[in-house]
Amino acid sequence: MEESRWLARYATLALAVVGGLEWLLGRTVSRLASAPPLQGTARDIIEGLGRVGYFLVSPTFMLVALLVLLAALQLGASVARGKSTVAVVLASYLAVFAVFAVAHTLLEQQAWLNITFNLLSALAIWWLAVRFLFSDLYSRAARLGVLLLALAWTGWYLYVLRQLLGDRVADAGQWDLAVLSIGELLAVLAPFAFFMAVVAPAKSWGRKRRWVLPVVLALVFAAGNIADTVFNQGFTGVFTTWSLGFNLLDYGVPFWPLYAVSAALFFYSMLTAFASDGITSNSYANPNTGFGLFFLLLATYSLQVQYQHLLALLSVMLLTGTFVPFAPREEEAAQANKPLLAGKQAQS
Repeated sequence: MEESRWLARYATLALAVVGGLEWLLGRTVSRLASAPPLQGTARDIIEGLGRVGYFLVSPTFMLVALLVLLAALQLGASVARGKSTVAVVLASYLAVFAVFAVAHTLLEQQAWLNITFNLLSALAIWWLAVRFLFSDLYSRAARLGVLLLALAWTGWYLYVLRQLLGDRVADAGQWDLAVLSIGELLAVLAPFAFFMAVVAPAKSWGRKRRWVLPVVLALVFAAGNIADTVFNQGFTGVFTTWSLGFNLLDYGVPFWPLYAVSAALFFYSMLTAFASDGITSNSYANPNTGFGLFFLLLATYSLQVQYQHLLALLSVMLLTGTFVPFAPREEEAAQANKPLLAGKQAQS
């Protein structure tokens, strides 16, 4: 178990770097090429960076698939000793889903296969969410955040399944947009719950320096939306669609102040989780939560390809404590003292 935990840590760090670059270059910076004023060498540079991001899709996919498999194996090994049949079945299901996600990328795309994959993905997310909702390990705010995520992605799953069913569901155009928009708004509200779960218990919202990056990002986002309104452009909406999977701003819906505040709270919560002084078993402000929030950002709301589904699943596993690559401090201390205790027992 100790070796697998170290592998989980290094793989998590590697995924954060490679996946972060893939998201930044392939799904964010590359969108700048669509700006009309960008021409010549500047456009060539942006397009080159976008190609680098596209190249990183495969390594990201392999890393996230490895981590989901590793998390499932660790869950199965840990609960098998406690003879928890349901948890063992969950671990087996998660492992099978990871293998199916990899196989799905190699198989010919067919409607029934895509429908099956999305249903299995939704089941995995909801299984973890319901299991977390009935636990009392973390606060109600943390459970509310996970519930909002599951409900939000349900809007996306319903939208995708309706598209796959095609003409078999009649007069569903407005229904499609409604469920997609409601899911998006729930996703935007989730950072409010995670802020209360991560920041509120320790009352760490007064760290002025930690607010600098979240506030700057929120102001830049707000300025972009105001500029689009003044000049009758929609670049910020397109940018948000490609980088975060949100579509309402691209439709001209004036919800951008809510999105700006949500982004600030999200990044402040993530920074607080990573900056926590130490991990304890009952604290939600820890690196596992931080990586869960970061992978949530990489997954986005629109789960369009297989590795985004796996990123979403891995994010929920981290946010629910199902996968704990960074052990609580007291557990690490106990592991470190095992050789010492064994030596003392041998001497006695």
